[in-house]
Amino acid sequence: MPSIEYLSSADWVWQAFTIAAALFQVARNTSQRTLSDRISAIGATYVRFLFGLPVAILWLALLFPVFGWHMANPGAFLMWCLIGGVVQILGNGCLLLAMRERSFMLAVAYSKTEAIQAALLAIVLLGEAIRMGVGVALIIATAGVMMITLGRGTLREVGLAGALKSRGALWGLLCGALFGYGATLYRAAALASEATPFIAAAYTLITVLLIQSVILTIYLVVRAPQTFAGIRSSVRLCLFSGAMGGLASLCWFTAMALHTIADVRALGLTEMLFSYLASRRLYREGITRAELAGSVLIGGAALALIYVN
Repeated sequence: MPSIEYLSSADWVWQAFTIAAALFQVARNTSQRTLSDRISAIGATYVRFLFGLPVAILWLALLFPVFGWHMANPGAFLMWCLIGGVVQILGNGCLLLAMRERSFMLAVAYSKTEAIQAALLAIVLLGEAIRMGVGVALIIATAGVMMITLGRGTLREVGLAGALKSRGALWGLLCGALFGYGATLYRAAALASEATPFIAAAYTLITVLLIQSVILTIYLVVRAPQTFAGIRSSVRLCLFSGAMGGLASLCWFTAMALHTIADVRALGLTEMLFSYLASRRLYREGITRAELAGSVLIGGAALALIYVN
């Protein structure tokens, strides 16, 4: 069996967790679309947190015999988890507001600037450096995401001025900033624990999911109690969505505990490519030149990033 030191330092490990996270997230997003129609968007978000919690607990139980127990700085760890959990909820709120705008795809495209914003925040807050090759790959992959997202003619519909001034773009950028900030805080929490990266990621994920589940439970009890009846009537779909969300999150958290934000978020943009390919297979739609070019850019950036590392 490979040593803990090897598993914590080998590039293929964080890369494998990142690719797995992107694939699980596509499955989660697909199920959440259906769930949102049945129980509301906020209810689907709640399911993601609450039903993902058992997956995280099981993962931690499996890790204990191998990696042991360690927590160096619980005060700082809890602070970063609390702030990060709240920030992610706010990011989801901004995404919901962005989805209400006319230029829906434009808003989503702007939200995908999360990767670049997370990398910049990691420089400021964590002192992480971005290598030239990683920075170029990150920019290329983000450009590819934008091309795929806007490939259905959104820019022609709203025009360049509208793309820059729309409220959807504003909410999308704010969503990307909050998600990027949250990712940086989660890595800060993992580093504060000073545990083995695998254990640190599990601690962080469980703590964050608990915080988010409690906050949203209180919110739903007060503002939308009917959501719980919807969850009971769609329990199988909720279990699947929660499991996929839990697996995606544990892979994201582990990758970010093992490696720098910029690298993980750049490679993680392959999520958009997987999502795009899945939708093509499910709905048998044609492909535009912009979408094809965007796919090539994302794939090329991902391969370049793996080569650089």
